[in-house]
Amino acid sequence: MPRTSLGGWLVHVMRKADGALSLEEGLHVIMDSMKTYFPSQSVAVILIDEDTGELRIKISRQISYTFVKQYHQSKPSQIAEQVVLEQRPMLLNEVDHDTDIYKSLRLEHDFTSAVIAPVVRNQRGIGYIFCDRDDHEPFTDTDLLHLQVVGMLIGSMIERFELIQAGKRLSQIDDSTKALQYKAFIPAFGVEIERARTHAYGIGLALVAVEDF
Repeated sequence: MPRTSLGGWLVHVMRKADGALSLEEGLHVIMDSMKTYFPSQSVAVILIDEDTGELRIKISRQISYTFVKQYHQSKPSQIAEQVVLEQRPMLLNEVDHDTDIYKSLRLEHDFTSAVIAPVVRNQRGIGYIFCDRDDHEPFTDTDLLHLQVVGMLIGSMIERFELIQAGKRLSQIDDSTKALQYKAFIPAFGVEIERARTHAYGIGLALVAVEDF
C-alpha cells in the first residue's frame, strides 16, 4: 500500500497534536504516527539538557525504559555535533560496526541504516531525531528530507509549549511586587510543607502588612 504523502501526514499529525495538553503528549502523537508513515526499527528524540549540557533521550519508540533512563552523553559525537550545531542531516547506510561513527550513534540495537536530523528551536539546534533499520530496506535521501521536516515539527512543538508555560508563569506573578499571586502561592506553599515533612526540617510563614502600598 503506498505511503501517505508528507503533506497529508503533517496535516494528520498537526490536527491530532493540536489538542495535546503537554509536550509529552504531543511528542507521543508524532511517535505513534511515525509507525506507519516512517517504519523503523527504533526512533529516539535526543535533546541537550539545558542544565547539564548532556544528551538525553526525551522520547523514543522500540527502546527499553531501562536503556532510556541510563542513556546520557557528556557531549555529542562528531556526527551528532554536525547534525545539531550545523543543522546538517545525515544518512548512513552499511556502516561498519567497528567504526567510531557506528559506536557513537548506536543506541540499543544494531543497525544497517540510519537517518539523523536536527531538532531546531528558534533557529538553534537543541538535539536530533534518530531512526534506524536493520532488516528493512535502507533509508533514502527522500527519507532524510522527510525526517528533517519531522525534526522541525518537533522543534516548533517544543517552542509552543515553552511559550505556554512561560505565559502560565507570568500569570501567576503580580506585576507590581513580582511576588506570587494568592492562587499560585497556596499550592506552592503546600509543596514546601510536604517537602519539609519529608526531610524533617522546620518551615516558617511571615505575614507582613504594608500600609499605603
